[in-house]
Amino acid sequence: MTDDDAVDWNPVWSGDGKYLYFASDRRAVASLWRVRIDEATGRALGKPEPVTGQTAEIFCLDVARDGRRIVYTNFISDANLKSIGFDPVRLATVGEMAAVTSGTRPSGSPNLSSDGQLVAFHSLGAAREDIWLMRADGGGSQTNLTDDESLDRSPRWSPDGKRLAFFSNRSNLSQIWLMNPDGGDKRQLTFTETGCSFPFWSPDGARIAYQLISTVGAAASQRGTQIIETDKNWDQQTPVALPGVNESGDWFNGYTWSPDGKHIVGTVGALQGQEVRTLRGLFLYSFETNRYERLTEFGARPEWMNDSRHVVFTYNGKGEMAEQQVWVVNTLTKAVKAIISPPTFSVSTLGLTRDSRRIFFTAVAHQSDVFLLSLDK
Repeated sequence: MTDDDAVDWNPVWSGDGKYLYFASDRRAVASLWRVRIDEATGRALGKPEPVTGQTAEIFCLDVARDGRRIVYTNFISDANLKSIGFDPVRLATVGEMAAVTSGTRPSGSPNLSSDGQLVAFHSLGAAREDIWLMRADGGGSQTNLTDDESLDRSPRWSPDGKRLAFFSNRSNLSQIWLMNPDGGDKRQLTFTETGCSFPFWSPDGARIAYQLISTVGAAASQRGTQIIETDKNWDQQTPVALPGVNESGDWFNGYTWSPDGKHIVGTVGALQGQEVRTLRGLFLYSFETNRYERLTEFGARPEWMNDSRHVVFTYNGKGEMAEQQVWVVNTLTKAVKAIISPPTFSVSTLGLTRDSRRIFFTAVAHQSDVFLLSLDK
C-alpha cells in the first residue's frame, strides 16, 4: 500500500472496507492518513491522502464499525531551551529560570560561545534537523546555519569562537564537519568507515575528539573515541584512538575535554549479547595515567566546569533520584549534589557558559490526550 521513504504504522480498515487508515510521518509530524483500496484485489486505488493536519503526533488509532468516527491519541512534546544562573563556588543555582527558545520546534544540545553571548543548538524530532544560532538571552531572531535536508546535530564552538563543529549525514554517513558561525565554509573533517558523532574540542582548539558509531559486528578499532588534528586533512594524519576500558572489550565514548586538558569525561559502551549498551554512570579518562575511573553510578550528557574539577550532568532515570534532573560531581572526591529539580519537566541536554555562571538546558514536557474525530462520508 505504501512504498516510499515515510514511516507508516497502525493500519486500520474503515467500516465499509474501502479505506485503510494509518499514521504516517510523511509530512514530518506523525498525522492521520488514508488510502483507498479495492478490498477484493488489495490494490491501492490512489495515493495516500491526509485526514488530519500537523498539529501533534498521532498514535493508537481505531475506526468505529460504522466508519463514521475515529478515536486516537495525540502526543505533544515541548522541548525548549531555558537557562538559570549558577554559583560555581556554592555549586547552587541563582535566581529564576529564563526562557531562551519557545514554540513547537524541539531544541537540544545548547553550546555557548566563549563570551557567553551566543548559543548554538540543534532542532530535533522532525524529518530534518538543523543547527541554529541565537542570542543567549533569548532576544532577537534565530538563524538557521544548516537549512537543508541533512540531519545536523550537536554544535560545538571552537575555543577561539571562529568555528563550529557538528556531526551530519550530509555525506550519507554521519561524519564530523566544521563551519563558520555564519554557516559558511562547511568542511568535512572525518571520513570514518562506520560513521562518527558528538565532536568536542581540545582546550587549545588544535584537536577534535569524537565518538565512533559502534555496531554489534564492528571491530575493536571501530569503537570508542578518536582524536584528530584540526589543521590537517584526513589523509594527512592517523586518528589517535583512546585505549579500551578493560579486557572485556568495553569502550569509552568521550563527551567533553577538561579545560586544563588533562581529562575527558564520558560514558562506556559494551556489547551485551547482540546489543550495544551504555554502562551506568560517568567515566573519567586521564591522559597522564592512560586509565579510566568511574565517577558516578548514574548520569549522562556531562559538561566540565571551568575549574577542571567539577562536572555537571543530567539524569533522567527512575527511583528516589528521579526528581533530580541536573547534578554536579567532584571528580576528586566523587561527591555528587543535585542542583536542579524541576517539578513539571525533565532535562535532556545541557551546556555551561565558559565562566560556569549560567547553565543552559533543554526542558522537556509531555502531554497526551484522546480525541474522537467524525468523518464525512
